[in-house]
Amino acid sequence: MAARPLFAIALDGTPADLGVQSGTEDYSASYTNSGGDFMTACYWEYSTFGGPFFSGATYDGVAMTDTEVTAVSTDGGKGRLHLLFLANPSTGAHTLYMNNSANPTAMWVGATSYTGVSATGQPDDHAKNTSSSSSSIVTSVTVSAANSWTVLCTRNDSGASDSTAGTGTTQRARYAADKSLAIWDSGGGVSSGSYSMTVNGPTANWGSAMASFAPAGGGTTVPAGIFNNPLRGGGRVGR
Repeated sequence: MAARPLFAIALDGTPADLGVQSGTEDYSASYTNSGGDFMTACYWEYSTFGGPFFSGATYDGVAMTDTEVTAVSTDGGKGRLHLLFLANPSTGAHTLYMNNSANPTAMWVGATSYTGVSATGQPDDHAKNTSSSSSSIVTSVTVSAANSWTVLCTRNDSGASDSTAGTGTTQRARYAADKSLAIWDSGGGVSSGSYSMTVNGPTANWGSAMASFAPAGGGTTVPAGIFNNPLRGGGRVGR
């Protein structure tokens, strides 16, 4: 039997498509964290007259971290895609807020939360990618901590065509109206080393942001059967 992780990441609650907003400077929506100790959010900002305008995000008033100093450019330079995260988010329904310096033409947010994620040293790794006139996009990170999960944000500028999960990818939430925006994860812990996520869809221009997040305990594993070994305190011997 193979060793198993001492701490395992798991999806918590229901991932959310919080929808597109327009006509306002900032994005504000309620997101419910049912008990996760870590949350991620994909934020897409689109403007036909300049930008980028994004200046920071909060959940219940606590600042989130952007995995990329320079956001992923989408939509011919008119869009920006961000992958954000927060350790130890408040439990329950709270406001997820994206602050901008001016009014974007449109904004979208998707969010997920997890349990078993380390509160420090995140992200384990991160990357971004663009793909022009392509029917898919592949994004890769180098995972340091075994049993990490990866999270991916994607945007394609097709306007109204679905995107589907390829190799190493599970879809968690997408923009319901035109399906061109989505948040994905690995669907389970991954081994250390290079890990790629593939998203397929229409022939379009794509942008992606990806990160790996380490489990609490740094990916420590224990030998199989240790919890059932009476000499290690994992079981009962007699009465």
